[in-house]
Amino acid sequence: MLAATVSGPPDGLNCVGGAIVHYYSDGRAYRRAAFWRLGRTQPMLTRSPFPFLNEDYEDIMWHNGAFHLLLSSECVNVFVLQLTEHGDGISFENGLIMMVDARHFNNEVIIGRYILVSRGELLLVLRISGDSDSFRVFQLKELDTPRGLTTHEWTELEDLDERVLFVGKGSGRSYEKSEFPGFGEGGFLFFLDDEYLNDVPRSVVMNGPYRGLITGCWRIRKSTRRDIEMVDGHWKVKVLFDKCIEYVFLDQYYARHSPPVWCLP
Repeated sequence: MLAATVSGPPDGLNCVGGAIVHYYSDGRAYRRAAFWRLGRTQPMLTRSPFPFLNEDYEDIMWHNGAFHLLLSSECVNVFVLQLTEHGDGISFENGLIMMVDARHFNNEVIIGRYILVSRGELLLVLRISGDSDSFRVFQLKELDTPRGLTTHEWTELEDLDERVLFVGKGSGRSYEKSEFPGFGEGGFLFFLDDEYLNDVPRSVVMNGPYRGLITGCWRIRKSTRRDIEMVDGHWKVKVLFDKCIEYVFLDQYYARHSPPVWCLP
């Protein structure tokens, strides 16, 4: 199981769980979405809508009464489930594909994709590999086309606007920094060592070690430095941002246990 979440508190039969699971066959691990209703033993399984394009599910989140599954193309597969009294207790029509325009990086190695809900909106967080980890954060925007259709795009956020984000597969959360005194200036993003969750065959089936304990905090805040840029034919002052990252467990490279998870309210 790569990631899992629930539709609400698991204190009633109307709670539905959603997960991204690996189906290991023929030397490859296929990812599927699994949904199950509390009290039922059999899940309902579905696979990526674009298997022929090598699309995979990356993360899952419950938002606005539906499960949202992030694809490796950064499109979003939305499942609105209906509770029934037959079979596995749930049903759905073909999942809506929320097409998102273009990728937003150039020659960057993406080692993690996450979605989470912040201030009622969906955010996409990209984890970038390099000399040290870095992150880029986007917000989903709805656009109207000339033909009256609706499309979407990921709009990059310059800063976190005084938010504290926790990213993790199926467990992303957002909090307002003002509710937790003592953080200091800027926005904060806490991340886990889940880079190698994708390597399930090696780590589990082949009984190999989990690589790395790369857990830490990425911080972004306004800089005292300034730049200028041309906007609509006029020069304007541009605010710059300082970004830094702090790691824990740097003295260890291999671990015998799976990556940690967030336990958040």
